Amino acid sequence: MTEQPSAEESIAIARRQQLVLRVAATLLAHHEVDLLARRHSALSADELRRELDAAGETLVAMPNDAWQQFASQLELHPVPDADPPALQAWVPLWTAHGPAGRSALVRLTLEPGDDLEHYEVIGFAAAPPPPAEH
Repeated sequence: MTEQPSAEESIAIARRQQLVLRVAATLLAHHEVDLLARRHSALSADELRRELDAAGETLVAMPNDAWQQFASQLELHPVPDADPPALQAWVPLWTAHGPAGRSALVRLTLEPGDDLEHYEVIGFAAAPPPPAEH
């Protein structure tokens, strides 16, 4: 039986997960498709490029106030049968005019012995995504 984290540890874990998601969102906004495709995506660079271009406008990193609001409402969902255990969340893409109308599904995995979650872009959907796709 594993010990449950303390309240302080839970807050630290949540902040770390938010940071990893923000890194993934920023790389997507900057169209770092080659980097993402090499190590951090279930999609190829061309598939990532097509999905990001589908936003229709130039993507930008989400502003701090918008990110804080997103992070305060963030829901990470367990991935069934994942080994090692994984969580995933829909992360909104952003333009200079606000939400892009698309979200990226990002999966977080913490390998045994690691101190930071690995992230992987799994897919995209119109924002907000249908609840059944969590």
